[in-house]
Amino acid sequence: MIDKVLVKLSGESLSTDISTLQNYEELAYLEQEEVLPQISGFGIANKKMVLKLALDIKRTVEKNISIAVVIGGGNLCRGTRDATNQTLRASTDKIGMLATVINGIVLNAALTVVGVRSVVLSTRSMPAICELYTAGRAKACMESNQVVICVGGSGQPFFTTDTAAVIRACELGCDALLKATKVPGIYNSDPQTNPDAKFIDVISYEEFLLQKIRIMDATAISIARDEQLPIFVMSTYADNAIVRTCEGDLVRSAIVSS
Repeated sequence: MIDKVLVKLSGESLSTDISTLQNYEELAYLEQEEVLPQISGFGIANKKMVLKLALDIKRTVEKNISIAVVIGGGNLCRGTRDATNQTLRASTDKIGMLATVINGIVLNAALTVVGVRSVVLSTRSMPAICELYTAGRAKACMESNQVVICVGGSGQPFFTTDTAAVIRACELGCDALLKATKVPGIYNSDPQTNPDAKFIDVISYEEFLLQKIRIMDATAISIARDEQLPIFVMSTYADNAIVRTCEGDLVRSAIVSS
């Protein structure tokens, strides 16, 4: 049973093509309640997708599951993609940290629109924008039924937000980490380019590292292995994706001990 979970969202998920969501019940709800115009000013994000994620989080909270979120910044900047050398990588990673703050504020606003209490906590001090992250502050917020949105990554360059997510999940005593992706789980090759790619429902940390699967970086998996943190890889686009993964009612892949 998962009572406390950390969800890792990519920055790209905030700006995904809305055509992937056309058949979702959430969209009818959003149109009916006229909540979309309330976040229409977010030019960096797809407002329907942001609100879909907010509703997924809301339905998880309604099941009395405590939730923290680590959000990426890849829709704006990613060091591993945008840097051409190590010197530039340090700078682009810092820009990426700021990008996660922007995305966190967007998600916080969407959660407010759907009636969910949340707080943005940053690894870097910026008191005019959001609060400083400490494990104690984050735990206190989760205990008071607030969603904790962790931004700023790990606070250091050369570490991905996946690694930051594993660290936060361990610090906060989460039962599992949910990695939200474009596909329903882990495959032996890219299912978006290889129609014959085979789905992997369960894989050990060691086998994940041995096969050099790239859906999460090796540092993140190594820490999860050392701390025995289960990781579930699931689709961002699935209906009620977070709560269904927590309840075991969604097709997903598990990275666990052998």
